[in-house]
Formats: sequence, C-alpha cells, structure tokens
Amino acid sequence: MTTLNLLSIFIPELIQQHKDYLHKQNQEIRVTGENRRIWRFPLGESRINATIVASLGEQEQAGGALRSRCTEGGEFWRQAEGHLEEIPLDRLLGKHCEETRLSGTTLIVGPCGFGKSTVIQKIIHDWAAGQLYQEINVIFPFKVQQLNSIDGQTCLNDLVVDFFPHFTNWLQFLWKEPEKILFIFDDLHLLQKTIDLSQPPSGNDDESQSLGPEEFCEISHIVRCLINGQLLTGCSVLGASSPWKLQSLGNAGSHRAVDILGLGADSMKQYFRQHAAAGQPASDVLDYIEEDEALRTMYHNPRFCSVLCSMLKEGSPTPAATTRTMILLTYLTCLLNKCCYEDIIAHHMLLKLGSLAYWGICTKTVVFERANSSIMMEIRGNDGVSYVFIHSILKDFVAALFQSQNTPADQVMKMLTEWYNCADDRFKFILRFFIGLLSANTAKRTWLYQREQHSQSASSVSDWLREKLNSCIQNLESERIQKGLLEILYCLLEFGDAALVADVLARMKTIRFTKCPLKPSDRMALSKALMTVQEIEELDLDACGIGDEGIHQLDQVLHKCTVLSLKSNNLTDGCVETLISALHENAVLSKLDISNDDPHSDHANWLTDKSIPALPQFIHSNSLMKEIKSVCS
Repeated sequence: MTTLNLLSIFIPELIQQHKDYLHKQNQEIRVTGENRRIWRFPLGESRINATIVASLGEQEQAGGALRSRCTEGGEFWRQAEGHLEEIPLDRLLGKHCEETRLSGTTLIVGPCGFGKSTVIQKIIHDWAAGQLYQEINVIFPFKVQQLNSIDGQTCLNDLVVDFFPHFTNWLQFLWKEPEKILFIFDDLHLLQKTIDLSQPPSGNDDESQSLGPEEFCEISHIVRCLINGQLLTGCSVLGASSPWKLQSLGNAGSHRAVDILGLGADSMKQYFRQHAAAGQPASDVLDYIEEDEALRTMYHNPRFCSVLCSMLKEGSPTPAATTRTMILLTYLTCLLNKCCYEDIIAHHMLLKLGSLAYWGICTKTVVFERANSSIMMEIRGNDGVSYVFIHSILKDFVAALFQSQNTPADQVMKMLTEWYNCADDRFKFILRFFIGLLSANTAKRTWLYQREQHSQSASSVSDWLREKLNSCIQNLESERIQKGLLEILYCLLEFGDAALVADVLARMKTIRFTKCPLKPSDRMALSKALMTVQEIEELDLDACGIGDEGIHQLDQVLHKCTVLSLKSNNLTDGCVETLISALHENAVLSKLDISNDDPHSDHANWLTDKSIPALPQFIHSNSLMKEIKSVCS
C-alpha cells in the first residue's frame, strides 16, 4: 500500500479520533459556585447566545452605532443602538466568512464573564459534531493558562503533541494544508509574556522573520507568529481577550476583531427561565436582579448569572436569602479560579486592585492610568490609553475588601462613621460590603486569608450597628434619620446577624419612612429586615411611593402590623387583592389607613368601586379592626 493510500486511511481516522476527544471535552459548562463547589451544566441546555458584533473600529468605518460609554458611576460597557447586525457563529471567523476577505486571525474582545470562553467552547463542540466549519480539518484549542505552565523554549510541533499526543508522527502531513487548520487561544490577556500586535513587525526585527514548526523559541513568540501569519502561513487563528490589554493585542489592520456584549435583556430572561433552581420561579430571580440597586448592572454578564444560579441550587431559597457580599465574592472567586491563580497570589492581586479602587473612590477618580486586573478595561482617547472598572460595583467591592483587610480593629468604628456621614453616596456600597466581609458568616465561607483581629473587628461592627440603630429609634421624624435607618438596615442584612436585627427592631415602637421615597431595592431590604421580627407595632409608609409593586414586595410582613398606614402611595385596584390576602393572616391589625392627604396629588391612592367593597368585607372578618380609612372615608 502506498504512502498516499495510508494517509487517505489513517488521517481521516485520526481526525475523527480528535473530534471525538474534543466533543467529549466540551459537552459541559463548568461554574465555580459558593464554597468553590464546581457545578456542571450541559452545554446544549445551558448556553444562551451572547451578542457578538463587529468591533468599535469596524462599526465606525461602516457608519454604525456601536459606541463606548463611560458614566460618572464608573460603569463602562458597549451598547448596541438601533439595529446593529449580530454576527452568528458560522460567520465569526474572518477567513471562513464569505462576506470578508480578511486574514485568518479573529479576536473576540469582551470583559471577563461575558461569554468568550463559552463561544469558543460552542465552536469546538459544533465542529467536532460535524455542524460547523467543516472546511476545517483540525482545530487545536489552547487555554493560555496551560501555556503559562510551559518552562523554557518549545516548538509548535512539541506544543501540539504535548497536548494532543495522538498526533505524534502525523503533524508533517497536516502542515501541508495549513488553510484547513484552526488554532484557538483563549484568555490571551493572561499570557505571562505580553505579545504586541499593535505594530506590524519591522524587517530588521528577528521576531518579524517567519518561523518553522520545528524551530524552538518562547511560547509567546509562537503565539505571536501564528496570529501574524509568520508560522504556518495560511492557517486560521481565533483568540479571545479581556479588554484591559488591548494596547498590546491591538487590532492590527490585517486582523478581524469582534466585540462580545454579553446577554441582552431577552437572553438574560431566557437564561433564568432555564436555570432557576427547583421550586424557585424564574420571575423571582429576575425581579431580584432588576430591583437590586447593587447588582442590576451585572445582569448582562453571563458568568455572573451562572454564579447566581449555582448559589440558588446550593440551597438559598431565594436570591434575597444570601448577601450581596457573598454573591460578588463567589463571582470573583469564579473568575480567579478560571485564571488558575494560587490563593495567596489571588489574594494579593485583589488587595492591590482594592487599593487602587479605594484611592479612586476617595478622589472621585473614574478613569485610571494603569490597570492590573481583567475586571478593568481600556479606553482610548486623545491622551492615549486609560482604564476603567467594567462594573462600578466591583470597584466598590474590592475597595471594601482592601479596607477590611487593612483597617485595625480599634479603627473600625471610626472608619464606618466617616463613610456613613459622608455627604455624598461614594462610600455607600463600600460601607455595606466592608460590614459583610467582616461578618462571621462570610468568614466561615471564604478562602480569603483572615487577620487575627477579624473577630475583634466583627465585634466592633456589631457594636456600631447597634449604636446607630438605637440612635435612629429616638427620632424618626426627619428625612436624614429615615434615610440613615434605611442604610443601617442594608448594613445589617450584609452582616447577616438575624438575632441582632430582631433584637433592635423589636424595641422600635414605630417604623416610619414618610419622608424617604423607597426604591424597589429599598423595599426589598425593608421586607427582609422586618421578616426577622414577630410583631410590628406601627408601620408608617405614608407617601413613600411604594405603589402596587411595593405591596407585593411587602406582603410577607404586612400581617405583623398592629397599625399600618399607607396613605398617598399611588395604590390602585391592582394591589387590593394582595393587600387583603396578606392582612387576612393578620391577627393583631387594629388600624389600616389607605386614604389620601391630598386626593389631587401625584401620589394619591386611586381605588375605585371595583375594590372598595372588599374593604368592608375585610373589616367584618377581623374582630380586632377598630378603624379603616380609605380614599372614600
């Protein structure tokens, strides 16, 4: 049998063996959940399409409307406006897209957690299953974390055989058709030695010369030559990078770059409908995210959504049953785990990043001159390259982490008071996360290294919370005190000491928020806090704008009230059924007020004849009811 005949038999068998191997390796999505538990989800059932569009540069050239935006709050994201065309996976690779004539290199750019690795996994899986890019004979996927483990020099032949030993003795035949080979490099931003693609190689540069697959050099040079077409000329390369090293991974003219925007609103809803824990309605999770001031900006981050779902599957009955501190700590743990950092290195990186973040918050700095983390991204302006945090809430969190690890125990109460009394809201989330990180519950469930003074600091936090709550009890008439009480409730929930919450709130005769408009997240916090007490003597929520939605959010605590006042709250017929249902369980209610101070105001309750009859029926069924005031009273 001739060599040609042998190749025609064994090469297809070898490629099929390779496909079977990759197909098996890419059937599941792995997510690091709480306590570092690894959750596995089937790729086919778990993956929701993340939006991929042409890069900012290409859109500008085409007159499109993709733009970058940096808000005062530090949020930075790319927003598709109008009707930007999404790029499907079968048109992602420039060389294999009929509409382009670009080189064989495509770079997927997007923040960590936005779905780059899942897109790559989907491409590999579908190619191996015979569903995508069948004009490609072989795909060689590499994670940069694996490449970083290689010491010294190597060559392309050895690199491939080290990871895919079934190709031993066969590479020379594969290399004869480089146009049918695809190399994939995930997480290029993590490559230990930076590769600069922003400038074309010069003729006098040794690195500009073509490289053979048997020639030894640094692994970064192999990656660079493959991307730039100086090694196996004609092959295709797909890379993925977080946007904080785009200066070195810049979109050279011969490369195609695409932006991944994460989940759109519809995709996010579809994701939670598919992954809600057993007995957990997807609507509850969606409401939680959309109404939570701290977390709602992260809904488009697929990794965050998967972490939240994994935490729900681990036993939290609802999203509100866990703290924002634990959610974000678990999310960051998941990102760091993907980077394969040792704990001590990851801990040091977070503290260094937290120091930068805290300085930025103190000085009201949003844009930074340097970056040391993949939770930041670069922006380019007339003055060069600068960096911002992808999510401002992560900036607050790592800043709080830095302070929780570096504030002496005897300075904790002073620090908390300074943040609490700050005239603006800069330290609002730092205050909450700092308290959450020092709680006993977080200390038991975290891999972070705890200081010897942790218990003393936690004790100081407990004393400070009790002191602030007691001061609020004295006078709840002013707007400042009511807002202060609300903030303390948030802090108490992050601290996670239910006994402390119940003890202090039980001594409050009246809980009043009449001069403090309550946002959806505020109502969630109030409801969760009041669930820790047995009875509420008086709950006065006049004119705080809770509306029908607020009645639904508070329905779990309304049955505890002896006196309940809901005047001028934009209530309509739509909430009466929920209100009456909640109050039917109330064995102590003696007074209910749903009237209006001014029936012509914008906050007036609007109850019609449709719902008014239900109120007398409720009175007759409640023997303790002494007084009810409605809009018709």
